[in-house]
Amino acid sequence: MANCTWRRLRAALLGPLVWACVSCGASDSTEPSAVRAIDYELFPSTHQLSPSSAALISDVAEDGTLRFTQLP
Repeated sequence: MANCTWRRLRAALLGPLVWACVSCGASDSTEPSAVRAIDYELFPSTHQLSPSSAALISDVAEDGTLRFTQLP
């Protein structure tokens, strides 16, 4: 008897639970999200390339090593 009651209760609650999860998970925002600026600080060991130096990159190895056509 308890098993039958549990099945009925589970069947009665499963539909609304699925509906609540699906309706809360979707967002139909038609307005584009605003672009936010990100403030960051580079590590002291990080080198930031200028656009002219980046243009000299000839190859990027799998380990992230950059090769240049000439010394930037």
